Amino acid sequence: MPRCRAATRGVGSSPPWPDASYRQVATDVRQVVVPDPGHWVPEENPQFLIDCTRLFLGLPGAPAPTPALAGCAA
Repeated sequence: MPRCRAATRGVGSSPPWPDASYRQVATDVRQVVVPDPGHWVPEENPQFLIDCTRLFLGLPGAPAPTPALAGCAA
């Protein structure tokens, strides 16, 4: 059973968050608003996604959490 899930959305996206449904299948659910996401976050804001993933997973080399990355930190 999955233990974590990062729920992300772009700035200006309409709520509601899908986190309630994610919490039915995961024990660690965090909401993160991606700045300047465009339509495809991995292509249009890859550094944010990389930094958030490193923080979320607690990987070495993770950046210090900024306010935008606060939801990503373990």
